[in-house]
This record gives sequence, C-alpha cells and structure tokens, in this order.
Amino acid sequence: MARNSVSIRMSNELRRNLNNLPNDIKRIVKGAMIEVAIVKIETVAKQTLTREGHVDTGRLRSSIHTRYGNVNTAYNYRDKNGNIYDGTFKLAPIDDMYRFQVWVGTNVEYAGYIERRFPYLIPAFVSSKEHLVRKIRSKMRRY
Repeated sequence: MARNSVSIRMSNELRRNLNNLPNDIKRIVKGAMIEVAIVKIETVAKQTLTREGHVDTGRLRSSIHTRYGNVNTAYNYRDKNGNIYDGTFKLAPIDDMYRFQVWVGTNVEYAGYIERRFPYLIPAFVSSKEHLVRKIRSKMRRY
C-alpha cells in the first residue's frame, strides 16, 4: 500500500468527455500525464529531498516511483548501502487502459512524516500542474 503518494486524476465529468474522444487523443492525454509524472513530479521530489539534505541512506529517495494503468508490477529498489526493498504500491488494479490516473509515491513507512515536516512530494505535484497543461497543448498541436 502506498504510504505517501499523489495522484493525477481527472474529474468524472472530464473523464467522461475524454472517453468520448478518439483513442489517439486519449493516448496523447494519458502519455502527457505519465511523462509529467515521471519527468516532473518524481524527479522534482527526489531532487528536493537531496537538495534540502533529507537523505541519509537514500531509501526514501530511491523508493519514489510512478505507477499508471493496469500495471501493478513489483518495484524493487536499493538504498546506498545495497539493501533491497519491495516498493510495490499494492493498489487495486485499474482495468481500463484509458482511465486517467497516474500515481507517484512511495510505500516507505516514514515518508508521510518527512512530507509533513519537509514537504517534497506535494510541492512537486503542485508545481507540475501547469506543465501538464502545456504538455497536452503541445502534443495536441502536433495531432
């Protein structure tokens, strides 16, 4: 189960409207969401932890990853001492390929404590919203 995560979700109304569009456009929107999650949210959260000096073993930073669609595969990571951990979110699978939801987070038990004291994930998410809109617009222009 994810201990600390953010989810890019669309409202039910927007999701219904998108589901009525051609599959090509659905793929563009979903692709932009995944790209922003990985490139922007995940990366910025990891950089913030490092820059602010909140990395001891590297376990929390290494555990932050992205999950989307119906992919519920195992996610293993290592801390800087070489210890291996299971970072799988263990969320209920999402069956619909075009369900517009992307998760970025960690299952490390102390992640929520760090987030409350030294925010790293929520600010990364908030700062990515405009980037997501620009990314979708850019991809739609090429469509």
